[in-house]
Amino acid sequence: MMKKTALCAILASTALVTACQNTTDKPQEIKMSAANAQPIPSQQSSTNAAQTGVINTSAINSQVTVSQLATLKDDSQVRLTGKVTKSLGDEKYEFADATGVVVVEIDDEAWQGRAVTANDTLTIDGELDISHLPTKRTKVDVDTVTFH
Repeated sequence: MMKKTALCAILASTALVTACQNTTDKPQEIKMSAANAQPIPSQQSSTNAAQTGVINTSAINSQVTVSQLATLKDDSQVRLTGKVTKSLGDEKYEFADATGVVVVEIDDEAWQGRAVTANDTLTIDGELDISHLPTKRTKVDVDTVTFH
């Protein structure tokens, strides 16, 4: 008990501590009250992240449609489901879903040696790349391809 109390005292000097009084095995985020140095459980919670143990939720690819790409910032992580409708050369392809068309760049290795037709549905994970010169162009740099 003494070691646990000493550990809590050390951790209390930081902004976040693991709840020492927690009787479950799950850690709990705690914020310290400046007025009385009492731990206050955090009101922030991301249910999905907490359930999966994910800390860096910004790295999770968000399922979006092609039309939603226009509302996102450069370098956003995205997940799209649709079809590659044609090859544009130099590892660039036209990718379409029910809402629109976007250029995607898929490295040869990401294809995993599989042949794909315009009838095959794929899910791609990657990063949105928006360039503004000479005109605004949007493409997705694909990291992984999942075949359905």
